Amino acid sequence: MSDSSFPSGSGLTPANWSTQQLTGFLATVSSASDERTAVRLAVERAAEALDAEVAALLRRGEVYVSIGFPSDPALERALAEVAEGRTTTLVAPGLGECAALSIEVEDDTPASLVLARSSGGGFAVDELHLARGMARVLGLSLRLFRLASDERRHRHDAEVQSELNQRLLDSLQERQDLLERLSRIQRSIAHGAGRNEVLAAICQGARELLGDELAGVRLVAPDDPSMLELVEITGRHANETRGERTAIGEGVGGRAMAEGRLVVTEDYQGDSAAMERFKGRGIQASMAAPVHEHGRIVGSLVVASYQPGRRYTAIERDMLTAFADHASLALSDSRRIEAMRERDAERIQARVRALVQNSSDMIMVVAPDARILYVSPSVERTVELTEATSLVELIHPEDRPAALAFLAEAARAGSSAAPLEWRMQARDGSWLEVETIATGQLEDPDVQGLVLNSRDVTERKRLEAQLRQSQRLESVGQLAGGIAHDFNNFLSVIRGYARFIMDGLPADSALRKDAEEVGRAADRAAKLTNQLLVFSRRDVVQSRVIDLGEVLRDITSLLERTLSEDVDLSVSIEDGLFAVEADPSQIEQVLVNLVVNARDAMPEGGRLAVELANDDAPGGPRVHLTVRDSGHGMGPEVLERAFEPFYSTKPKGQGTGLGLATVYGIVTQAGGSVDIESAPGEGTTVTVLFPGRDSSAVESIESAGSAGPAPGGETILVVEDEDAVRRLTCRILSRQGYRVLEAPDGQHALNAWGRHGDEIDLLLTDVVMPGMSGKELAEEIGIEPVFMSGYTDDVVLRHGVEGLRLVEKPFDAETLLSAVRSALAGGPRELS
Repeated sequence: MSDSSFPSGSGLTPANWSTQQLTGFLATVSSASDERTAVRLAVERAAEALDAEVAALLRRGEVYVSIGFPSDPALERALAEVAEGRTTTLVAPGLGECAALSIEVEDDTPASLVLARSSGGGFAVDELHLARGMARVLGLSLRLFRLASDERRHRHDAEVQSELNQRLLDSLQERQDLLERLSRIQRSIAHGAGRNEVLAAICQGARELLGDELAGVRLVAPDDPSMLELVEITGRHANETRGERTAIGEGVGGRAMAEGRLVVTEDYQGDSAAMERFKGRGIQASMAAPVHEHGRIVGSLVVASYQPGRRYTAIERDMLTAFADHASLALSDSRRIEAMRERDAERIQARVRALVQNSSDMIMVVAPDARILYVSPSVERTVELTEATSLVELIHPEDRPAALAFLAEAARAGSSAAPLEWRMQARDGSWLEVETIATGQLEDPDVQGLVLNSRDVTERKRLEAQLRQSQRLESVGQLAGGIAHDFNNFLSVIRGYARFIMDGLPADSALRKDAEEVGRAADRAAKLTNQLLVFSRRDVVQSRVIDLGEVLRDITSLLERTLSEDVDLSVSIEDGLFAVEADPSQIEQVLVNLVVNARDAMPEGGRLAVELANDDAPGGPRVHLTVRDSGHGMGPEVLERAFEPFYSTKPKGQGTGLGLATVYGIVTQAGGSVDIESAPGEGTTVTVLFPGRDSSAVESIESAGSAGPAPGGETILVVEDEDAVRRLTCRILSRQGYRVLEAPDGQHALNAWGRHGDEIDLLLTDVVMPGMSGKELAEEIGIEPVFMSGYTDDVVLRHGVEGLRLVEKPFDAETLLSAVRSALAGGPRELS
């Protein structure tokens, strides 16, 4: 047996089977007419591909399909042992002992493909792989066959069930149609607005239910209990007959009421009890059922047909009786329903009034020309109104054209496509930002205007502006921090080599003085980059729990010296002040920057108040730092950019523009917030909020300890990706007698550690490097290093890189050597 994919006798071996050929094998097996044929095809192809004389598929230990041997119980048991994995040989009649192979086809059946051959020895690895591939293909095909079989069985079951259901539906169709009509009609009656509407719905429903041309309700006349009045009728001659009266017991309807039962006549023209005037109108058949109200018979429900030979079935008779009972209930409830609806309407109106009167949104009804027709209490609380006030008068002049166009569109379309924001003048004269939606109700006689729902979004707009400013400052901070980090590397090199030049020149050398100037310029640049790092919140922070009052008392004398004599400084510190967690030196910088800013805002003198107070807010305890001056103040355009770095209103050369930016960075890094209130000519108030802590946790300042022993020829591995900084660091250490190994990145450092690990006493590494960070390098080596960095991320700080284990860039030789000596004095420390 062969096909184009597997040519018989073609010399095809397991080694050159391809994915395409396995796909062809899958197509061949899947195209079989049934599962057993598919299995036989697969077994034959597997035997052919692997030169097996015996091949079989076993399910649950029994042969399902086999080739190469006749039915033999002993051989089948031997095949089962191979399938179960108990042996890898098979004794076959006429073949002797054969090498056997068993591959699982399906684990849920279970089923296995067993192959055996007497020549060629055991099966090679590529033959094993081919057998497994063919077994997987066969397993997939079997699952597909079973899915198809299940689908056919389900489809057959569904068809049988569908046929049974159809027969049942056919047998109940008439009753079902009537029931559905009855249910629909009952709902329409229940939704009647009043008694007259209920009567009309009953008559219309009876016609739809039974398909007759005429339906009417007769009730006892209110002024004559012996007479029945045709109070409602639908169909032919309705207008002519509505209001007619007949005596109780006369005609089909009168008999139904008098006898209290269903009355049917299918030969109206030949019925002596039928009414002559209806005979003259051509009625051929009629049926009537009694109607009750509050437990007593008050009339009848009558249907009539003009069709000759009309016959009422038992189902139709039952339906009319049931429908008349339902109509009776509807009539009994009609008055109660009307009363309930009136009460519901009153409740709804009360709720609407409560909603409008207590809503914080401002609700108005205005005419298309903007005349105010109605306002909610929230409007009266917010704006100043008179009887002649127009909406246009309340809107800011710049916003009026857009507002009028908005109202015109709402009047035309019936509603506003999107909310519109405009400014509305409040009672105190200030302008509120309001967001308004409009709905046109001009056609509603109870409204006859545009309904406006306006929401005060002034606070939301203010918060959105703060968010935008915060995001802008965050972006600027990231840029400033990145620049400062790179600049610190350059400054480290400049300061280091300036120090080398000074050390190599006599004290009276002119070149030495030039080098000193270079060093001082680098120091000033370092201070500037440190301010940028503070703003970007990337500076190294030595936070601890402190008493802000103590910090302010210690620095008050310095603040007084900073101010001129014409500035009156007052300091107020609340007793029992909460503690805060912050860097004391940075808090001092905040105080100095704020006081200097206030001093510059009062060139002719004034009053300056610095206050510290507790704030027991719902979100937790906080400490208020308030700095208030009586200076010239700031306008909105200056306030918006006050925290931006390098933004300054001072003349060129009189300010860096980093004062408030530094304050912002320090405060936000400490988990606090800062806000400025100012207006031209009204001074400025800066409010800083710090999260409060228990004052018992205040820490005292501890000594950093000794600098450590003098160098003794220790070996230090220096890892720094910036070549100039690395050369400078190595030179500083070498001049002090240390043996230095250097590496430009983490991988080179690992190589150096592999060669000299037993000799290295200390790892000195940059924090941020390409490929592998300093933290990752230290973890790989397993010892705690001394880190160098122009800034320190919070992630690094959380892993203990602080204090003596960190050298901040730009550094000088003394700072670097002090950190190295301190680290060596403590000995190598393994990372936990």
